[in-house]
Amino acid sequence: LFKAALFLTVGIVDHQAHTRDLRRLSGLGRRLPVLFGVAAVAGASMAGVPPLLGFLAKESAYEALVHADGAYAIALVGVVLASVLTFAYTARYLWGGFATKPPEQVDDPVGADVAAPAPTFLAPAVILAALTVLGGLLPGLVTELVAPAAGALEAEAGEEYLLLWHGLTPALGLTVLTFAAGIALFLGRQRLWALQARLPHRQLSEEGYEGTLVLMNRVADRVTATVQNGSLPVYLSVILLTVVALPLPHLLRDAQWPDTVLFDHPMQLVVVGVITAAALATALAQRRFVAVVLVGTVGFGVSALFVLQGAPDLALTQLLVETLSLVLFVLVLRHLPDRFEERTARGSQALRAGVAIVVGAFVTLFALLAAGARQAEPVSGEFLDRALPEANGRNVVNVILVDFRGYDTLGEITVLAVAALGVASLVLAGRGRALREGDDDPGELDVLAADDPVAVAPDDGHADGGDR
Repeated sequence: LFKAALFLTVGIVDHQAHTRDLRRLSGLGRRLPVLFGVAAVAGASMAGVPPLLGFLAKESAYEALVHADGAYAIALVGVVLASVLTFAYTARYLWGGFATKPPEQVDDPVGADVAAPAPTFLAPAVILAALTVLGGLLPGLVTELVAPAAGALEAEAGEEYLLLWHGLTPALGLTVLTFAAGIALFLGRQRLWALQARLPHRQLSEEGYEGTLVLMNRVADRVTATVQNGSLPVYLSVILLTVVALPLPHLLRDAQWPDTVLFDHPMQLVVVGVITAAALATALAQRRFVAVVLVGTVGFGVSALFVLQGAPDLALTQLLVETLSLVLFVLVLRHLPDRFEERTARGSQALRAGVAIVVGAFVTLFALLAAGARQAEPVSGEFLDRALPEANGRNVVNVILVDFRGYDTLGEITVLAVAALGVASLVLAGRGRALREGDDDPGELDVLAADDPVAVAPDDGHADGGDR
């Protein structure tokens, strides 16, 4: 609230005085008293002055950190120093923008003859300033807004209440210290300016900001040239290794290994062996068609695992999806070379294999630890209990697809229908193009494009283009 109000006051000053340079403004507080009052209230809230809403925020931060230890003590020092600077530059803003200054301290003064802003132009800033006063005097209103958000992050935080007066506490002592140090900084601003002028190689904040941008651009150019070099394997390696490197330390630190069973039936070992062999053969295949068939073998093997686990519905779905994918691959392969391109250097192949092994091991580890980290009861029990009494179905999988997740199933069916229409359109378009190119097709398809020369009848002498 105070930040938005301050932005609006600066905008109003800039609009009315055609400048927001504090070195030129003088007497604006007398000329625009309402605007000065809004700026004073909003600035005081930003500085943490009671009984405004900004005071509640600063006091809550002090209260939270003053009872902590360790690294939080350093954070408390940082918050106090930042609050001191906030108080000082708020006073500097109010004095520089609205005070009547001596003539020798102002260059080309502006402010004595500034026109007053329209009430509708000033109203939003007044409303925001009034709300920051209201929030400070009635902190219960603010508690109702922030407590649920705080409780979502920390359960105990949602039980706290914002108060205007906590009593004589260490946090209140830090507030008094903040005000005293901020006032001292403001009163000693002339000495600070002189000290800054004597410092060698003094750099303005704007110059520092621009220098930071230049440095970031240089670093970004270097990083981009390394990881965005036009190589798809490099792109995938960077993405996949980042996925592995960032969560892996935390995953191992909080690891909770579940009780695992390698297999329930000896046939599962046989199927897994077939899947593993097909996956390895896919990586080594030289012909595209062979690789596609091997990928389909992996999918069909997963279907067999579903059958062995007693889930024929899932197995059928998996079987249909794999069959459709295989058909689509075959259609695409008609337009691609029979063999893959020449392999790259052996070292590159070894690096890609290493990335694949690392990512595969990480995914396996993640799946196991995720299962062991479960704390709540699985939802599958609810499905089993409710399938028959609520959906009148004994096949739980069907009940989930049709009743419990009916809208999801409808969306999936819609996606498949759109994909099927797209494939059919591609096939028909390909057949039509083949006919136009003169292919001998015994089928009954008779499609001619609008721009096909055969479709345009020869000129029979009629002048009317419509008859023709």
